[in-house]
Amino acid sequence: MGDHLSKASRGGFIASRIDQQDGVAVLLMLMAACGHLGLPREEFETASISFEVYDDISLHCGERSHVVSVKTSPMDKAALAGEFSRLKSLESLESPRLILAIVGAQTKDSVSLRRSLEEIQSVSAAPGGVSAVEEWAQLNPGFPDPLTCSVMHFPERDTQEFLAQAVRLMRRLVPLMQYTDTVAEVIVDGMLDACGRLRRKRGTIEVRELFRPLSELAVPAVFAFGSVDGYVKTRYGYLRDSERRGREREEALRVVAARKKAMGRYRRATRGFRLRAMVFGPIRCISCGGPLMANMYGYSGRGIACSHCGFNPYCTILAACNNGHPNLVVAQPEIDQVSLMLRLAECANMKCDQCGATFAPEILMMRVFQLNIPWPPESFSERSLIAAREEVGLHGAGGIGPERLISEFPAGSDSGS
Repeated sequence: MGDHLSKASRGGFIASRIDQQDGVAVLLMLMAACGHLGLPREEFETASISFEVYDDISLHCGERSHVVSVKTSPMDKAALAGEFSRLKSLESLESPRLILAIVGAQTKDSVSLRRSLEEIQSVSAAPGGVSAVEEWAQLNPGFPDPLTCSVMHFPERDTQEFLAQAVRLMRRLVPLMQYTDTVAEVIVDGMLDACGRLRRKRGTIEVRELFRPLSELAVPAVFAFGSVDGYVKTRYGYLRDSERRGREREEALRVVAARKKAMGRYRRATRGFRLRAMVFGPIRCISCGGPLMANMYGYSGRGIACSHCGFNPYCTILAACNNGHPNLVVAQPEIDQVSLMLRLAECANMKCDQCGATFAPEILMMRVFQLNIPWPPESFSERSLIAAREEVGLHGAGGIGPERLISEFPAGSDSGS
C-alpha cells in the first residue's frame, strides 16, 4: 500500500484544487457583467483578467483592481485574517479590492465574516456609517479596511450546482436565449478552457475574449427571425411547427409595421436634406471623398451612405411594439459582439415609450431590427456630417482614407482627437 501523503499521491488533488481557479474566474466574470461587483458597464467592457500574476486571479477595470485568492479548504477566523493580511501586503497594485474566494465547504466563521462585511459595506454610505466602520475595525482586529475586502463562496466546478449558478447568471446577463443543458455546457466549457489555458501560461486577456463563447451564441439568436428550431422532430423526420411559424409570422408583421413607421418619420425629417443634396450636390464621404448619395440619397432603409466605398454614418437597433411603434434599443451600437450582447441584455423587459407595454425577453428576441438611419430622425442635421469632415481637417473634396479613419478615429475616441 503506497504512501498517500507523498507528493505523487497528492498530485491529482493539487491539480484539482488549482483547476477550481478556472471555475471561480468564470463565475466572477459573470457576476461582474451582471453588476454584482459594482463595476460600470463601460469599465467592464474594457476590463482584463490575469492568472497567477499578482495572486490567483486579478481583475483590472480602468483604475480599479480586484485581487482574488482562491481557497479550497475550510478556514477559521484566524486563517481568514491571516489570508487578508497576506493580500494586503501585496505591493504590486495600488489600493486593490481584496476578494477571498472559498470553494466548497463553508465554515461558520467564513459565513459570519461574509455577512458581516456585506452589512458594513451596505451601511457605510448612510448617516453614521463612518462610526460603524470604525467600530467594526475595533471588533475585528487583524483585518484590513472592511470597505476594501469581501468573502465570496463558490460551488466546486464540474458540479450541477456550479452549472446551475452559471446559467442563472447568464439568464440575467442575456435573457434572450434558451439555455438548454447542452447550450449551457458548451458555453461554460468554452470559458473554462480559455481560463485554463491562460492560467497555465500565467497570462492576461481582455474579459470580452472570455465572453466569446456566450456572445457568439447570444447575438445571432437575437436576430434569428427564421429560427432553425421552427421544426418538430418525429420518428421519421422533421415537420414544420405550424403554431410556431404562425407566431413568427405575426411577429414579422409587427416588425414590418414598425419599420414602416420608423422610415416614415425618417423620410419626413430628412426631406430637406435630400432636396438640398439634389440641387446643390451631396455632402462628401469622410473616408474616400465620394458622394453620400447611395440608396436614393438615403431614402431607402439602408440609409445615407457613400456610393463609392459604402461608408454609412448611422446605425440604429429598434424593437417593434404590439402597436407597431418603433422603440429605440441602441443608437450607434458597438459592432463587437460582447458589447452588443451586454447592451441588448439591458433592454430586456424594456417598456414601449408610447403605450408602456413591456417587452418580455422571449418577445424582444423576435422584435429587434436594424435600420441604418439616425435616431431620433428629427434630430438629424447634415451639419453634423459637415462638422465631422471639418474636425479631421477636410474643407474641400477628398477624404482622409479608410486606414487613417480606422487608426486615428476609432469608436469611443473623443471628437476631433
